[in-house]
Amino acid sequence: MGGQQGQFGLSIIDEFSDTNVGDLRLAGRLEKVVQSVIRCPSHSFPNMFAEPSELEGAYRLFTNQRIEWKQIFEAHKQKSFSRASEHQVVVVAHDTTP
Repeated sequence: MGGQQGQFGLSIIDEFSDTNVGDLRLAGRLEKVVQSVIRCPSHSFPNMFAEPSELEGAYRLFTNQRIEWKQIFEAHKQKSFSRASEHQVVVVAHDTTP
């Protein structure tokens, strides 16, 4: 996956590069969805995607029975653990506001 840089110089696309969705087309769709969210994270999904077919592709990805959110999260979690292990102290801020 490519390398659009987010805050702190992290490549957001690379954050999900190890996600195993079992299909190259699904991996490509995941990358496109992530890129769209990065470009305009405050927009609604219909406003994030330039073409109706892209929005439809995102919805199909979200409802695909072969992919669980845990698969996508696992890659992000592993990258986070890897980065944290490079430091002696890691501060994790957690907002518990109801």
